[in-house]
Amino acid sequence: MGEYHVVDQTTVATLAIIVSSMCLAFWIFDFHPAKILLGDTGSMLIGFLLAVFAIFAGGKVATAFLVLGFPILDAFWVITRRIVKGQSPMKGDLKHLHHRLLEVGLSERKALILIYLLCAFFGGSAIFLGTTGKLYLIIVMGLLMVIMASMIVFYGLKNLSKSG
Repeated sequence: MGEYHVVDQTTVATLAIIVSSMCLAFWIFDFHPAKILLGDTGSMLIGFLLAVFAIFAGGKVATAFLVLGFPILDAFWVITRRIVKGQSPMKGDLKHLHHRLLEVGLSERKALILIYLLCAFFGGSAIFLGTTGKLYLIIVMGLLMVIMASMIVFYGLKNLSKSG
């Protein structure tokens, strides 16, 4: 039989469990209506820790992208839109996916749950799929994001023409 290499990653797993438990405890107070807010620094810290854990655990890029795909695509979409319009990509606005979902009539709670479910579905699927399956799932995610964005833009244009 061939020689197997066993890598002890109990430290990484323990740290990941601790950070995920912290996030879950915080999420209880951050869910709408939020009693406390994470802020930019907290978000960056959690993103950094996710990246570090993915590297230390030997995570695959496709798996990490599927878990964080919608926030990554949303950021890409918003930055691209700002640059095309000649605006600074660093200046904030209310055109992220979450805000767009609110514009089309979803409540704060429904918009959050929709985004959570999408991220959970794609992230959970990444655990069980091989490389080819993950590639197809990334394509599906991209198409879903384009369809959602198109529907939101169409809905906005339709409401604009009604009010004009």
